[in-house]
Amino acid sequence: MHPVADIVCGGYFTAVLTTIGEVWMKGWGGWRQIRMSSHLTASDLHRQHISTITQISAARDGVICLAESAVMWYCHLEELEAHMVTTGIRVMKGGWTGLSAMRTPRPAQEEDSGILVWTSLDGIIKHIPTAIPMTSPHRPDYAGEVINWAMMRDYVLFVTRPGRVWAWHIAPYAANATQVALPVELKRGDDAAHEDVADVCGWLERFALMMRNGEVLLGTTQMLKDYLDLGTPLKFEKIPALQNTGVVKIAFGDWHYHALHKDGTITSYGHEPEGCGAFGLGDVNLSVMERGFSRDIVIRPECLTTGRRVHFEPEKQAWQLDLARSYTNDDQADVSWPGDGTRYEVSEWIEERLRAWATPGNEVMIAPGHRAAGQEGSYHGARQDDTKRDEDPAYFVTSVAACGWHTVALVLVDTAKATEVARRYAEVQRDGAWAAPPRLQLLNGEEMPGSDLLRTWSRASGCPKPKPVEIIRW
Repeated sequence: MHPVADIVCGGYFTAVLTTIGEVWMKGWGGWRQIRMSSHLTASDLHRQHISTITQISAARDGVICLAESAVMWYCHLEELEAHMVTTGIRVMKGGWTGLSAMRTPRPAQEEDSGILVWTSLDGIIKHIPTAIPMTSPHRPDYAGEVINWAMMRDYVLFVTRPGRVWAWHIAPYAANATQVALPVELKRGDDAAHEDVADVCGWLERFALMMRNGEVLLGTTQMLKDYLDLGTPLKFEKIPALQNTGVVKIAFGDWHYHALHKDGTITSYGHEPEGCGAFGLGDVNLSVMERGFSRDIVIRPECLTTGRRVHFEPEKQAWQLDLARSYTNDDQADVSWPGDGTRYEVSEWIEERLRAWATPGNEVMIAPGHRAAGQEGSYHGARQDDTKRDEDPAYFVTSVAACGWHTVALVLVDTAKATEVARRYAEVQRDGAWAAPPRLQLLNGEEMPGSDLLRTWSRASGCPKPKPVEIIRW
């Protein structure tokens, strides 16, 4: 396979677009296994439209392909052949209930311009699309240029150039409706319009509004239903770790979701069904806890203050396992697995170490021979001012997608930095070091018990105080 340019995933499959315009699908469809590498090229798709595929998107049951010639194709996950849907498309998106696209404006073509929605029934895409009113420049009630939209199970949300956001209900069998409902603008309680929305992301029953001031507001389709049907005021969640942290995209699965940050990192949120691993946080992590009889995994509320990153380095995963084992070592009898009273501080310290690992001068673990009675924990390796700090991570995420119970990411690897991380891990192992359990000063001013050294924080202020998830009412 040629280098990958983009990656998407649906309910039971993953699809990639290569740099030469090939589309590869891999996964299972329903209970039927599909070919492990079903290979589609533009020439294979349709002999009449030989052109390179430039965009892909995923619906729940299949992949959507957009050719350089503006021809849009759809391939169901249980098929190996894509079918042409329409022409003249400049951008498209998959959704839970079908697919959608924006057609290149043409003179006097009001009926098929703006956002077009194709609904699906039992995996079959209807051939006749529905044009969302007020999204075509030919209409007198034109809401403004659409800069992006999200297609969920029952609703489409779109953002216009002035920064306003609109909701449109996807009625059942919309393609057969004689009258199509108008979109409704999401407004504050005083009926004032918001003009500060920069982008929107959404899937299934959840969505996020990306604000121009760097804030991220989270909502649900049930909230939209109550607003549209009953006039109930809108109430959004504000997770501290998502506010003004450079979030450029949020990829929603069925229950979990990830935020892609402009520094090339991703953080995990929501809940992980049955501990399936969709968070990507590893098998041993103090930041999560079980909830309910189904053994679903959730991020501990206090850990949403700074968020929890997905770390791709195998050495970091090994270090966390070493740390967990050290809590049960015979020679660490005065140390116990952190309880609820100290778990947040220890989890935050671990996250701080993981984020700073590749930066020269930042402590990860300290060999026993480097400690002395009464001595504070010292840095293992060069001091921070010896080497210029490079902010980019060794594994830089360029794209992330989620659906169902899984997530996929496209990652650029800086081999020099990745090698440095591995070297540091091997170095402390040669020195006879292990991941010693940290003894920290807690937020209440007390020190954790134990005879080991008191560990220091990279932050001058120490451990950040937990912040609650805010509820913002429009």
